[in-house]
Amino acid sequence: MSEVNVKPKPEGLVTVPRARLAMPSLFAPNLRFDPENTQCDAKLLIAPDDPIVPVIKAAMLKVAKTKWGVKGESQYKALDAADKTCLHKGDAKSDWEGFDGMLYIAAKTKPNKRPKLLGPQLQVLTEDDGTLYSGCYVKAQFNIWAMDNGFGKRLNAELLIVQYVGKGDAFSGGARPDESEFDEIAAPDESEADDIAG
Repeated sequence: MSEVNVKPKPEGLVTVPRARLAMPSLFAPNLRFDPENTQCDAKLLIAPDDPIVPVIKAAMLKVAKTKWGVKGESQYKALDAADKTCLHKGDAKSDWEGFDGMLYIAAKTKPNKRPKLLGPQLQVLTEDDGTLYSGCYVKAQFNIWAMDNGFGKRLNAELLIVQYVGKGDAFSGGARPDESEFDEIAAPDESEADDIAG
């Protein structure tokens, strides 16, 4: 019987069962701060006592130890203290709706890539669906990786999958379209059109 080669999961791979989606740029790169940016991104809000928090911290520590060896634990603690990891305190962004009293994961894709976007039945979502919006609840998967280059040291999160799991009140500036407020409009007759044209 031939052996089946199973590719091991990345040590930084984390799946968050339920988070509040905030400030998403999932269908196109986020150009708010950098016109040359080619990455999609999102913030994932979770409660400080969510059981996934220690899982995320354990994954960050594991990635740090792999990257920096015996200095990994101290490096992780230093990055955490300096707020240079993918897990942040929402209180530092209390002027952003929904962030106060929460934690949030900041995750980006690789350049020129989009995350896999799924509906409840694993159907692929498009922007026209209007399903994913700022304020809805999602299940998300990301991979934590260690950065150590000329821009400094960080523990970042690569956003891989976002799946819609439930409605939530839309945050300001991220309203969900509601076509129920619109009725079909009858086409005006030619005389009305002439009047409008002037």
